[in-house]
Amino acid sequence: MSNERLYNELEELCNYDYEEMQRTLNALQNMLDLSINNDEDEENNKRYCSICKKEMTEGYYNEDEFQYYCSDECLHKDYTDEEYNKLYDEGRGNFYWTSWEED
Repeated sequence: MSNERLYNELEELCNYDYEEMQRTLNALQNMLDLSINNDEDEENNKRYCSICKKEMTEGYYNEDEFQYYCSDECLHKDYTDEEYNKLYDEGRGNFYWTSWEED
């Protein structure tokens, strides 16, 4: 599928909401990056920060966008405290701090 066709389909899907479309495109890009670059790493339980690319054993994870952040500094490059707290939703949301076991 061409990028233009994908863009047009996403635009229609998101009801021409540019911000929603951009979030969807970013999530797709993150999913592609993970599947292409990290297949072997995921088998070894390795995670990498979406901003600085540092290997992580703990950090923030955004399930909806497939994003990892190793620190507050990296998190705040994409999200304000207010945006994070809204997505965290007092532990009920899909954006939270967690840790992963090392092999």
